[in-house]
Amino acid sequence: MQISPQLLEKYHLDLCTPHEKEVVMAWLDNDDVLGDFEKDSPLHQSKGQANTNMRRFLAEKTGVDLSAARSYDHKKQVFPTLRIAATALLFGLFAGIWFHYQSSAKPKLSAMKDIRIPFGKKGKVTLSDGTDIYLNSGTVLSYPERFDDSTRQVILTGEAFFKVAPDARHPFIVKSSHHTQVSVLGTAFNIRAYGNENQVEVSVEEGKVKFLNAAMQSEHLLLSAGQSASYSVQTGKMKRSSVETTAVTSSWKNNQLSFQGERMKDVVKKLERWYNIKIKIDHEQLPGMRYSGSYSNPELYQLLKSMGFVMGFKYKVNETDTLITIY
Repeated sequence: MQISPQLLEKYHLDLCTPHEKEVVMAWLDNDDVLGDFEKDSPLHQSKGQANTNMRRFLAEKTGVDLSAARSYDHKKQVFPTLRIAATALLFGLFAGIWFHYQSSAKPKLSAMKDIRIPFGKKGKVTLSDGTDIYLNSGTVLSYPERFDDSTRQVILTGEAFFKVAPDARHPFIVKSSHHTQVSVLGTAFNIRAYGNENQVEVSVEEGKVKFLNAAMQSEHLLLSAGQSASYSVQTGKMKRSSVETTAVTSSWKNNQLSFQGERMKDVVKKLERWYNIKIKIDHEQLPGMRYSGSYSNPELYQLLKSMGFVMGFKYKVNETDTLITIY
């Protein structure tokens, strides 16, 4: 069976028999049909450009200039008119196929996924590039199903430890709370950036990272293994830590609960996330007092008893075990 304008029109209107469809599809799959046009046409072109290129291509192949179609005398030029009609139909088919090819060839943005870790839980996710991320309680991470060809970027609210897969051509960027951002190539580091806290902390275990305030790109710190830094929401300033704390700050992923001279109001926030329970401080001096200590997978009430002995407070639990009051 030969290709004819009538057959192409039937195919276009979805009126072909199964055999006729096979014939047309085989013809369309022939490299000679679109091969020459694809060679001379840019992958991403506007519809107007594609129309112009398609008309030129068909004119070269058929000898008919579509732009001159109206110059024919319909009474005297029957065959040319049919030829123009057939060519116009071919143009429509070619254009449809080509635009479909173009749209499928364009890179598509990968869908974003969210993972939320509730209070009292921890989690881990491995990204498409092989990066491992450990997530602490009360953390939200947004990440693409797969990364594009430019950068690797995720969004973090909470605390996470990143073991970034090395890739010198594609930087790994973590956008976190309070307009802070960390940029690396391949390293291991911890970020603590909860939205309800006035400080963002970064500690580097391996490699190097760039810690910056995204609102002020000129303000940044370069941190190497063993170094830490923090950003104050109140002052808008960054500063390095004078004490190496990287092993302690990321110990939570191994169920190690650690405090380093932290104010009790911040200690309570950490306990609430860790144990998924509400804690109220009913003590005038206690919120500003600082506490240090490290515990391996501690039981809550034993921990409170130990802390109370050191800090001089007592606690009580309501009848439903949903609220602890420190006094």
